[in-house]
Amino acid sequence: GNWLWNYQFVDGIGTILSQMDRRTKNTSKMGESVQELEQFYKEFEQEFTLFFKELREFVAEKIKTL
Repeated sequence: GNWLWNYQFVDGIGTILSQMDRRTKNTSKMGESVQELEQFYKEFEQEFTLFFKELREFVAEKIKTL
């Protein structure tokens, strides 16, 4: 499957995190983090939206100096 495509879905992220968890012999507990992603999705989305807006503004200003 297309792993990059799957990042747009919570289930896809959960699959990737579980695979990463297995690679660390379950010491990272990344597979369990999808529960927090679901629980706090709105908060993460709000923070990301603010961050991404600031990032775009920064890049636009930086491009002007190049």
